[in-house]
Amino acid sequence: MLAYSALIGELLFIGMNTAPQISYAASSLTGYMVVSTLAHLEVAKQVLRYLRGVRSDMIRWCACDVSSTHAVGEVYGYADASFADNSTNRKSTLAYFVFVCF
Repeated sequence: MLAYSALIGELLFIGMNTAPQISYAASSLTGYMVVSTLAHLEVAKQVLRYLRGVRSDMIRWCACDVSSTHAVGEVYGYADASFADNSTNRKSTLAYFVFVCF
């Protein structure tokens, strides 16, 4: 399915650039690129519906200004982890983001 491959590519791009909360879901869907079914396409569409609902929570890339909560040159980050959350192989998941305000 070419449409499925294109959709997953777009979800990966969105996950890397503006909505990191979907990165895990998008990367999990890449495992079905060769043998995707309509069920996989429906899951990908569910991710799109989720994105439509959280449009205001996405990352906005811009330079810091005087009214910003972070000062110029300040480094800050966020992290999240889940221990052995994959029921298939008991692997853990870790994600972190580091930002430099300039």
